[in-house]
Amino acid sequence: MERLPRLPVDSTYSPKRIYISRAKARWRRLTDQSEGDVRSVLEARGFETVFLEDMAWTEQVLLLSGAEFIAGLHGAGLANILFAKAGTLLELHNPLEARSYFALMARELNMRYAYIIGTLGGCSKKFNNIVVDCQDLERIVNQLDGAS
Repeated sequence: MERLPRLPVDSTYSPKRIYISRAKARWRRLTDQSEGDVRSVLEARGFETVFLEDMAWTEQVLLLSGAEFIAGLHGAGLANILFAKAGTLLELHNPLEARSYFALMARELNMRYAYIIGTLGGCSKKFNNIVVDCQDLERIVNQLDGAS
C-alpha cells in the first residue's frame, strides 16, 4: 500500500487553479487547436496546466490537495477532487459520453460545479476530436469567479 509522505504544507508547491489536461491521454482528448485555446483561456486566468499521467499518485494527491479551482476534461484524473479542498470544479465533456459522476462527487464535496459539453470535430473512434467553445469557457469561468 502506498502511503503519502508527511510533508509540512509549506514544503510543497500547490497551485490554486489547476487545469488537468488530457493532451497526453490515448483517448478522449481535445483537438490540438481546442487544447491550445482552452489552455490559453485558463492560463490567462491563473490556471496551471498539469499532466497527471506524468506524476506518481502521491504527487497527484499532494498537487490537488491545495487547489481551489479545478478544470478538466472528463476522465480518471478528475477523481482526484476527492483530495482537494477546492470550492469549484469545471468539467469539460465529450458530447456522446457526458456522465454525471464528477457532478455528484462535487455536490457531495460541497463544490460549485459547472460543465461544458463540447462538440466533435470530425470522426474519431477514440474521441480524440473534442472541441470546446472558448467563448462559453470564458463566460463560465467568469461566472464561477464571480460566485467565489
